[in-house]
Amino acid sequence: MKRIYDADRSFTPSAGDDAGSEIIRMRAMSIEKHQSIGYRPLIPRADNFTPRERTPWGGTKIARIYKRWLNLPNDLVIGESWEISGHPKFPTIFDNLGENGQQAIALPKLLDEFAEEILGKTISKKFNRQIPILIKLLDAADNLSVQVHPADGDKILKPGEMGKTEAWYILDAEPGSGIYLGFKPHVTLEELREALFQAVDISHYLNFVQVKPGDIYFIPAGTIHAIGKGVTLLEPQQTSETTYRFWDWNRKYNQNGEPDPSGNPRPLHADESFAVTNFDGQRGQAFVRQVKGIPRLQQQSEGNMEFLLLHKKHFVIEKVLLNTPEEFCLSKPTVFQAVTIVRGEVNLIYEFAGKIETLALPIGQSALIPAGIATYTFQRKSTEPAEIIKVRYPI
Repeated sequence: MKRIYDADRSFTPSAGDDAGSEIIRMRAMSIEKHQSIGYRPLIPRADNFTPRERTPWGGTKIARIYKRWLNLPNDLVIGESWEISGHPKFPTIFDNLGENGQQAIALPKLLDEFAEEILGKTISKKFNRQIPILIKLLDAADNLSVQVHPADGDKILKPGEMGKTEAWYILDAEPGSGIYLGFKPHVTLEELREALFQAVDISHYLNFVQVKPGDIYFIPAGTIHAIGKGVTLLEPQQTSETTYRFWDWNRKYNQNGEPDPSGNPRPLHADESFAVTNFDGQRGQAFVRQVKGIPRLQQQSEGNMEFLLLHKKHFVIEKVLLNTPEEFCLSKPTVFQAVTIVRGEVNLIYEFAGKIETLALPIGQSALIPAGIATYTFQRKSTEPAEIIKVRYPI
């Protein structure tokens, strides 16, 4: 597995990297139509990290905990790992899918050839052969900017561009840490505008919610929000990168994404933020209660359990807990499903061509379960309980 640690070695060649672009193009042209596509899980490279200057708030838990089996430096700062991504900025890469099983293929190019087999016919047609869900692993050693995302159909979006509704599943939270989520009651548009003009702290206008592992929150597009320092989470979202910053805590950074009082602030997008923010919805604790997911048990067997966390327009999120070494069989509709191991180690067991096959997945590894797999089984590998988050598009 090729490991990428920094911005200079991103999976996506830069606009000026003609040689890299040519390699990717030639590899993509050499895809063979393997009969296994659509019927075997697809395991992506595990180190699809975004550069530090993009996420100057990042911490070290992804390297130390969730990707420790990659033998990364313990002090390596990683803010984001794009686990399952069809976005051209940081696409998921799959090894051994090209001609003679040797080439690395980016997910968008793979979908050009095999969208129906991977996504399912309904999803492939609806989203023009693109995967509508993006899964990120985030670790915040500092507060993220106070920001907002547009909704589908907002006039500010470019033609064909999705909105960005997302969810946060909390993996780890340091004592007292939390998230900023929605407005407090009675905050006015004029107050917020004046605060931004004066460059004063606007976080006191927002609900601060202390969180703990296992919590899940739904973040509708148009919601003002920020992930607080000390929080690590898994973020399923629409495939979009449209983010507008209200405020960035008056911070300045050097070109490497490191705090520097003589550096430059990151760009803010006040006009765009006001244009897409929902000022008319619920406020205060009523809003927080509205968007917090309540796990609902769907099935259990031999001490293992599956929960529904959220069922929304843009995604369905489920959790599997493997408390015993017994196999736990799961089923799904004929659509793709993204799974991420967030605790422990598991075996993913499935049938292909009349034979039982097993894939070992450590903590922090994701997999794309294609539409052609209707049932599969998880089994924990060690004495430690295991936890898996599953995300699919609702049909």
